[in-house]
Amino acid sequence: MLGSLLNLAVAAAVGVAALPSGEKLSVLAGRGLFGPIATSNPVGISGGSVQTGSDGAPLASFFAGLNPPFPTNSWWASYAAGAGDGVASGPFPYESQLDGLGINFGVSNNRQFDGTSIKQPTQNDWRAGFVEHSGAFANHKATAFDTHSVTVQYFQGGSSLTSPLIPGSPYITLQYAAATPLLTSRNGGITSFNGQNLANGQSGTLAVTATGTSFTVVDSTGTTYVIYALSQITLTATATNANQGTIVASGVFNGVLRLVRLTQASHKTLLDQHYTVYPTGVGLDYSFTTTTGTLIFNYNTVGDGSQLLMLTWPHHRLSLQSPNSPPTSALAYLTTKGWMYPILGNQWKLLYQLSSISWNPPRALDSSCNSAVIQGLQYEIGLLNPANAPIPNEFYYWGGTLAAQARLALIAEAVGRTDLIPNVTDYLKASFNNWFAPTTGAFPAYETSWGGVVNKAGASNSGIDFGNGYYNDHHFHYGYFLTVAAVIAKYDAAWLAQHKDFIN
Repeated sequence: MLGSLLNLAVAAAVGVAALPSGEKLSVLAGRGLFGPIATSNPVGISGGSVQTGSDGAPLASFFAGLNPPFPTNSWWASYAAGAGDGVASGPFPYESQLDGLGINFGVSNNRQFDGTSIKQPTQNDWRAGFVEHSGAFANHKATAFDTHSVTVQYFQGGSSLTSPLIPGSPYITLQYAAATPLLTSRNGGITSFNGQNLANGQSGTLAVTATGTSFTVVDSTGTTYVIYALSQITLTATATNANQGTIVASGVFNGVLRLVRLTQASHKTLLDQHYTVYPTGVGLDYSFTTTTGTLIFNYNTVGDGSQLLMLTWPHHRLSLQSPNSPPTSALAYLTTKGWMYPILGNQWKLLYQLSSISWNPPRALDSSCNSAVIQGLQYEIGLLNPANAPIPNEFYYWGGTLAAQARLALIAEAVGRTDLIPNVTDYLKASFNNWFAPTTGAFPAYETSWGGVVNKAGASNSGIDFGNGYYNDHHFHYGYFLTVAAVIAKYDAAWLAQHKDFIN
């Protein structure tokens, strides 16, 4: 329901009818129906500019060279927030973590289901880095990001490792430039490399060297990975001890490695066929009719996009149009969100049926209830005195309360008592003025690190307003206000014209 109300709010804010035709929906899509309505620092915002506390602000090194706003609810937010070394639940099917030496990733072997909940503990299988890197945590950053993915780069002098981390890719892609690849096992020692056994340090260090474009490595837990090289490379695997091992290139490498978890030997057939094509990012597009919406994923690829191998979740497979899907037996990963199965191609089209519900329920109130509803409506609206409209000390309860009261105006219209509507909108406007020009209570402020509006007091205290100052729950904190703004605008276009920029 919140999504429908937010769409209505956007429709009102951009000045399009609340019940748009297919053509007008396309206009809305072009103006960012599913993205931020506006991202600039609002001129004259009452709380001014602030920065989140040191434990919540993004790392300056991670965003070096990039400008806010930054996504605060992405799967990779832990790369940037706090210390920047938190575990990320992605890019699925992998989990990942950044440290000073490189990118850690793995797929959990331990998926627990107790009948009501799923628990899948984190598992680090490998760290990807390079020999020349000093291990300084500051020597990595994001070079690009989009709605789904982030590209991370580790650098030292003229050497670098760049990794586009794309959810749904079965491979971890590593682009090396003037760097010596170094892979370190994190889940156990190396027991086998390209079919040759290693002693795991039990009788001294043992190394195996191989040259080629495909290598298979098994650790002491039995976890198997395939390492693909898009150009020939010589790698040496060393079992340094029973719990760790390394794979290092013979020298500086300019090229691409792709690592993939191999859960069944038979899966290697499909993986062998598609490792040379890899994604570097993904763009979103939309198309609409009055009854359907199509979400389009466009993957940017190196190589023939039609041969891009990706993975789908169950909710994708329910909506995908004309998918080119290899058999589920050809590749599969079990994640917390279900089985991921393969699909080929760099464009996905997912078709959804859109709800016809807009401002009010799809059918009229039963006539037997009219008098009781109107009686209750008159009582509730009679309690709304604009002179006593709330001046809040926070955003969450304020917004939720106003959104509920805004429904009274819509109910009044639905039961034919439009004469009651001005009482409601006058009350909403009086309270909403405390967003535009508060003199006490909660002050909205522009937070400069991530680039968004927060409760000013919460910027230095994550416990205030349910973490609003640290970007917690903004989707419904501000969804309430957008809903209220849309209801007011439905009945008072002049009010919207006056405040539209600030509302956006």
